Amino acid sequence: MCIRDSGESRKVTDGGSIISTVSWSPDGGLLAYAGRVPPDPVAIGYGNTDIWVIPPEGGVARNLTSGFDRTVGAYMSSILWSSDSGKVYFRASDHGTTHIYRVTVHDGDVKPVTEGQITVSSFSSCEDGSLLALCASDALHPNEVWVCDEGGTRRLTDVHGETMASWAFSPPEEFWFTASDDVKVQGWIVKPIGYREGEKHPLILEIHGGPHGAYGFKLGSAEHEFQMLARNGYVVVYTNPRDSVGYGEEFAGIVEGSWGGRDYQDLMEAVDYVIENYDCVDAERLGVAGGSFGGFMTNWCVTHTKRFKAAVTMRSVASWYSQVALSDVGWGRIG
Repeated sequence: MCIRDSGESRKVTDGGSIISTVSWSPDGGLLAYAGRVPPDPVAIGYGNTDIWVIPPEGGVARNLTSGFDRTVGAYMSSILWSSDSGKVYFRASDHGTTHIYRVTVHDGDVKPVTEGQITVSSFSSCEDGSLLALCASDALHPNEVWVCDEGGTRRLTDVHGETMASWAFSPPEEFWFTASDDVKVQGWIVKPIGYREGEKHPLILEIHGGPHGAYGFKLGSAEHEFQMLARNGYVVVYTNPRDSVGYGEEFAGIVEGSWGGRDYQDLMEAVDYVIENYDCVDAERLGVAGGSFGGFMTNWCVTHTKRFKAAVTMRSVASWYSQVALSDVGWGRIG
């Protein structure tokens, strides 16, 4: 990281960190950034992204969130200082939600700020920090404006209300199952719109990208796809297998360098769990779909099991050679 002073740039950090967002404290005494120090600059592996602070003149950076076992601002990180320069606000994923947290600069104490089953995509604050404005979604509403103050977290606008009222919708049902290695894995099921008890329907397993991403309590483009499938008579299952964020560093990093291992087992065990516990599924008509890493895993599924009758792979990795040679992220994704 460099800053420009009197027309000249000078280096502040040592260059060993991956840095995504930088914010200057109001009193000018510190720079905060979201980042991490990979153990290997070539095969960077996975690790939690943290909030760090460093004086603008350089020196030793201090990790404020080392004791907070979540990755900060996964995808589009946001950093906001309090007006007194004593706290830093940031986003982090947790069990299918994305919330705002704050960490105190002097002791690294992390506290949640927002609450509920929501996904916060961006936020801002009034000058004294008493009111936060959020762009957020939940499982039943696309992004709307929410606010958070001493009265709690609540949705303020209903921009999509008229559209949603006219749209046939199948609310997702959350479930957890215990994987074969005794780790809890979270998932959701969407039943066909108009489903009647006793009916059997084909199931589609949807796999998210990343792999360090996560499904959750939101209604975005992926969830719109799930609803379109539900409208056409399909059961949709989506989960956060190993390598997903929001469950700690060990959970997200367990299959780095071995895609198709424990993550694949989690996905297959999720399908087994749903077939056993939901009588709406026709176990003889299973499909699988996914994009990016989900596309890779779709390719993996159909070459490692014959249980799926159909598959749709989107923007996937189909060859490691072309991934490394042609992709701008291939060098960092191969473990």
